[in-house]
Amino acid sequence: MSVRGAGRGPQPSDNLLRCAAWFGLTLAQDGRLAEAPVDAARRVAGAQAQRIDRLLGPGRVAAVWGPSGCGKTTVLRRLRSRLGARAVWVGPRPRVRRGALCDLDPLATDAAAAGGGEGPLRQWLGCLARAGLADAWALDRPAALLSDGQRWRLSLAQAMRRAQAQRRGCTLLIDEFGSSLDADTLRAVCVALRRWLTHHPTMRAVVATVHPGAVAWLRPSLRLGLGHAHDRVCATGARVAGRGVAGRGKE
Repeated sequence: MSVRGAGRGPQPSDNLLRCAAWFGLTLAQDGRLAEAPVDAARRVAGAQAQRIDRLLGPGRVAAVWGPSGCGKTTVLRRLRSRLGARAVWVGPRPRVRRGALCDLDPLATDAAAAGGGEGPLRQWLGCLARAGLADAWALDRPAALLSDGQRWRLSLAQAMRRAQAQRRGCTLLIDEFGSSLDADTLRAVCVALRRWLTHHPTMRAVVATVHPGAVAWLRPSLRLGLGHAHDRVCATGARVAGRGVAGRGKE
């Protein structure tokens, strides 16, 4: 039970003082925590997002990696808010409309499908191939019958297609990158994403992942390692707002 001092607000309890000391928190004059952990995390994520946006060049990929709950998605969301229409989001649980793979071009309309020529279809098939859905025998497969990993790759292909349609460069923001893929498929998608960026040098990609293998296979030019209690050390880099490590990787 807190008590009041002369001219001051409620005094913190002994338990709160101990907790503040254990977790390195600061107490304000009113005896409460100086900054809520959620607000602090958002502030730090905003600084990290700003740094990634400033340092990541066109045609490059950045990797935000660390265990579940360390703030990777928060960083990507702050980037999304910062970039606005220049960001294309790929989430871990995509919703796909009905239809076969060859008919799910996000830019296609009924009129275009009826007489749009081969160009748009070839571009769509190219995006499917980049996302690891290049099997011609599967092009008639309904989206409802796809596995979770295939649905995610379909969502990635649709994001690539939308990004290519923009006249100015944009950034793919890919949350929980590869979480539903086996190691061999994940590696193939990493290589394909790098090649896509090579062919579309005005684009960028920022991925959030728990897989160290994905970071190695992507060979990102910028890496941000996050952790709960300790920073995850990258090959090179500098601290960002006191938490995490952002650094340029070897090309």
